[in-house]
Amino acid sequence: MARIAFVTDSASDLDPAVAATAGIRVVPLVVTFGNDTYRAGVDLTVEEFWQRMTAPDAPFPKTAASSPGDFKAVYESVFAEGADAIVAVHVAASLSGAMKSAEIAKSMLPDREIHLVDSQGASMAESILCFMGQEMAARKGELKEEMGMEAGDEAEEEDEDIPASARKSSGRREGTHRGTR
Repeated sequence: MARIAFVTDSASDLDPAVAATAGIRVVPLVVTFGNDTYRAGVDLTVEEFWQRMTAPDAPFPKTAASSPGDFKAVYESVFAEGADAIVAVHVAASLSGAMKSAEIAKSMLPDREIHLVDSQGASMAESILCFMGQEMAARKGELKEEMGMEAGDEAEEEDEDIPASARKSSGRREGTHRGTR
């Protein structure tokens, strides 16, 4: 069975210990207070962020997406740890440049299976999508084992947990493979 790994970014507000326990990798975004720049969740904890934020005369923080190279490094690390595919759930493209950096990083790894998901939000919207994705991947893996399916069989199967009426209404045409329209 293919091992699917999940990646998000620090805009998810996912506690580092929870992320580690769940096996979700987090790409740190950049936070700047005045002249001091930090990687969120690495050089700057949530507690430290709020201490700086509420300090008298504190400069208002600025945030920035990590570079495509930072995203690529995390993706490569996840593959090196044994993942066959990555589902990367990131902060909304309308809120940050993180999705653009992730898209560029994905293009730098053309032989790797990376699925980018725009969470259309931030904070727990990202985390919840990661947890739901993990549950769906585990359930699909269990179904395949019960049915005795091989890893390569998935391209021909229909999404058994999506009724045909829902597939049609979502723009999917009968008889097409996933991702084609």
